Amino acid sequence: MVEAFVYIVESSRPDDLQNGDVESEALGASLKLCKIPFCVNTVSNRSEFATALNEELIGQIKEFRRPPILHFSTHGNEFGIELGDLDFIRWDELRLLLQPVIDFMKGSLLICMSSCCGASGAIMAMHDDEGLLFGTLIGNTKGVKFADAVIAYQSFYRLFFQPRHQNSWVNFGVGRSDRV
Repeated sequence: MVEAFVYIVESSRPDDLQNGDVESEALGASLKLCKIPFCVNTVSNRSEFATALNEELIGQIKEFRRPPILHFSTHGNEFGIELGDLDFIRWDELRLLLQPVIDFMKGSLLICMSSCCGASGAIMAMHDDEGLLFGTLIGNTKGVKFADAVIAYQSFYRLFFQPRHQNSWVNFGVGRSDRV
């Protein structure tokens, strides 16, 4: 089995919450059923988001004693992601927020962007400074419906964490516990 845990950071709009569109609940139930280690950090603003990517994440890495797979559940577009309070974080800002964990993971961080245009986060790898790059980013190239995103990531994690599929996946560096 892959030696990692799924670290879900979810930031939903108030109307999503009212409609019951809470990805962490559906995805969490699936991960629990499949015995895949995970935790959820629900945030609504930039301050909570930054804390989730620093103090909270470090605490979870210590608790699980294995590297994280960062799973972001937010709204987004080709320019970045939107938080629950409608604050917008551009891709270059997100890269700066992620840089400490990217460095800690020595460039082997797996990021899943469950948002519209999440694949546009690849822009985070296009910079001139000395910082390491993340390892892999998974996301949608266009808009995605809530149910489709949930089902896609449920399927992805189920297959990713199955031992018989490990050799068929590119080594993202998340299968090693010696990084923690």
